[in-house]
Amino acid sequence: MNNLRNYFILAAIGLAAVSFTSCSKDDPVPEIDQEEYDGTILTFTEGHYHGEEFHASGDTVQVRFIKGSDKPYPSHLHLHAGEQYQLDIAMLKNGEDTSAEFEENEHQWFFLGAPDGVLDYTYSDNRVGFKGVFTVNKATSEGFDLQLILRHGLDKAKAASLSWNSTNYQEAGGSDDFNKSFELHPVEGDHDHEEGE
Repeated sequence: MNNLRNYFILAAIGLAAVSFTSCSKDDPVPEIDQEEYDGTILTFTEGHYHGEEFHASGDTVQVRFIKGSDKPYPSHLHLHAGEQYQLDIAMLKNGEDTSAEFEENEHQWFFLGAPDGVLDYTYSDNRVGFKGVFTVNKATSEGFDLQLILRHGLDKAKAASLSWNSTNYQEAGGSDDFNKSFELHPVEGDHDHEEGE
């Protein structure tokens, strides 16, 4: 009788173990996408370098994108010729900046569309682009569309990824995490009309 009872106990334990294993195997844990975002903010801070340190000394302006909309706010931005601007890009999820979750070996920002000689850009974060500095070399008579591209999964050793304004960036592989534009108008210091005009 005791043997029969022990047999049933062992069978129940075995069945519970098999059921537990099946359950955990059949119910995959959902993968969390660390790179999801619902908004993007570009912050341009006017300033200058003291040695290797950038010091803010002028205006701070922003361009905002909301995921699901191609229209930035404002849609037209002025930067002053002869000035430098630190650019900080924040990728937001539920109001929190998640930019640190975009791995630097797999991501890079590119900035396309500026006429020759108008802008220079220097990456400040190991050629990723969430932080960098634009130099506005000269004013333009009208604005132009500055295209902002965040590339994911590219080979950063390839020549196509070595320049911030590489028009053949796609040859480095990968895919776009972000690809939008806004109108940038480099102006002389005394130029004065409203952003968005």
